[in-house]
Amino acid sequence: ILVNNAGRNMPSDEPAPGTTRDLLFQTNVVGHFQLTAQLMESFAPRARIVNLASVMHHFVTGDVNSMSFWKGCIDHGVEPKSTYAESKLAAVLFTMELNIRYSDRIQAVAVNPGAVYVDLCMLLLFAFGAVLTKQLVTFTETLTFGENSLVF
Repeated sequence: ILVNNAGRNMPSDEPAPGTTRDLLFQTNVVGHFQLTAQLMESFAPRARIVNLASVMHHFVTGDVNSMSFWKGCIDHGVEPKSTYAESKLAAVLFTMELNIRYSDRIQAVAVNPGAVYVDLCMLLLFAFGAVLTKQLVTFTETLTFGENSLVF
């Protein structure tokens, strides 16, 4: 089992080190793609690949069938800029493509672990204020619960 679970939720002012790529997209998508590609030949028959997704992929706007849309996600400083939602949509599309190309060898799934409370939730404090953030956090699960949703 390979679990691709790296995540940034905010775009960076700087590109990924040593590249011109957007750091958010590099972390959430390109890194998963490269690791999976490098390991592909070593997977046992019927190996499983789990890509972390998010409900946020439903909120992508723009023409996702356009190469310029994805170029803006990949290249740092090119509009439209990459966001968390686009990176999670790319993870879902990557998962679908893995199943199309390698269904005889692997099974790939995209998993939304639900609303899990992690340090990233502190960003809600700045966006929504203390009272609303406290209410939103009551609907989140613990980190352990989120981890278990990937395994069980």
